Amino acid sequence: TILTDVSITHIVNHAANHASQPQPRQGNSVPNGDPIRNRETDKNNKYKVAAAAVHKEFIPLVMDTYGRMGKPFLNFLKDVAAHTALRASGNVNERTQAIY
Repeated sequence: TILTDVSITHIVNHAANHASQPQPRQGNSVPNGDPIRNRETDKNNKYKVAAAAVHKEFIPLVMDTYGRMGKPFLNFLKDVAAHTALRASGNVNERTQAIY
């Protein structure tokens, strides 16, 4: 069994926090940090230990409002696609069986 938590973030929300803005004359116009990775870290800190305590895998499924997904989300979708393809062909292994 896999436990997930879905979150949608927006770069403007991150940029609206004045603490995340670069200081003047730094030559950097983008906010510090990656809002997707930051949200994944928050979710992992909140749920990963609890999931492991009950012998489950936790995956933070985070994307932004422009459709960019975090690596765990992309890997999860690839696993689901692989499981679906294997199931359609009659071949299910331990890794893909965990999805259903």
